Amino acid sequence: MTPELTLIDLDQPLIGQRRFISCWLSRQPELSFIVDPGPPATAAALVDHLRALGIEQLDLILLTHVHLDHAGATAAVLEAFPTARVVVHVRGRPHLLAPQRLWEGSQRVLGRTATVYGEPAAVPEAALASFDDHARHGIRSIQTPGHASHHLAFLHEGTLYAGEAAGTFAALPPRQTGGAERADAVPDQPRAGISSTRLAARTVAPEDIYLRPATPSRFILEVALASLGRLIALDPAPRRIAFAHHGAFVGDVVQLLRDARDQLLVWLETARRTQAEVTAASSGARIEPPIESNIASNNAPNIAPNIAPRIASNIASSIPSSIPSSIAWTIAALLASDPYFARLERLPADIQQRERQFTGQSLTGMFEYLARAAAVD
Repeated sequence: MTPELTLIDLDQPLIGQRRFISCWLSRQPELSFIVDPGPPATAAALVDHLRALGIEQLDLILLTHVHLDHAGATAAVLEAFPTARVVVHVRGRPHLLAPQRLWEGSQRVLGRTATVYGEPAAVPEAALASFDDHARHGIRSIQTPGHASHHLAFLHEGTLYAGEAAGTFAALPPRQTGGAERADAVPDQPRAGISSTRLAARTVAPEDIYLRPATPSRFILEVALASLGRLIALDPAPRRIAFAHHGAFVGDVVQLLRDARDQLLVWLETARRTQAEVTAASSGARIEPPIESNIASNNAPNIAPNIAPRIASNIASSIPSSIPSSIAWTIAALLASDPYFARLERLPADIQQRERQFTGQSLTGMFEYLARAAAVD
């Protein structure tokens, strides 16, 4: 029997953090599991929602990685479903058993966001599955370090639970007027409380996809590319991707994964070029606003650069002055050259603000990677 998939939204009281953090529920008569139960702050609401959906028992809790917004609620969910077993990378186990260092590090890096997410409780060691338990249920784990060194993706019955290995995704409402809005599309206005959407077998048109890399502050290009390569090589290919942030894509999964891989190359090259221009400008040279870029055709043939030209200086001026100039100009250049990222402007204003913030974090990691590479050279 094909699993019934449900996307559970775990909205947080932070700007733009709606239709962002999610928990996936898969259920069949013989197997029920969730992927990434989210932060501690919404743990009780998640449990209540699972009960409302008729879940009486969970067999497994799959964790793509142990960051607060993915695994922080694990201990609380186990209290409600004590027979569930937790599948996590061996490197993530110590942070579940003794989460104090993870919590302190999250507070340093995330600040107020960590406080909103909440402090995680320890997971009992007896609740940790042996690493092959999930395989007995037909679930395959794939090593996908990059966003985190202990990151895993999971494949079950044609669905790839990618975590953040393939970036941050959003299904956009179609541009044409008069059509019905998809239930999984990003809404214009926030909704009250936790909600869920049963995944339907619908495709998303390529022009209605927003996608950006979810790279960490400690970014290593070769590791991220290798992980995406492993997902691209899956045989048979997955029929759908379930993203952690946020929603699902049904269609040519391999092509979308290739685009995510190529997008990394586009972003890194754009960061390199922009950094060089900003450095030149600091010595008195004048930077010409980046109208369009041809880097996509050079480095990522699956991402075409032929979007409508725009005045990138206007784009850059809309980016908060608190963002360093190299990042601001890189964002402007990407909006003019990466069609997936250019659809940022079709997202609601609060979600655009969230995405600019996370984009800045991703680019910071890329700039640090470039600096390390330059130091070696």
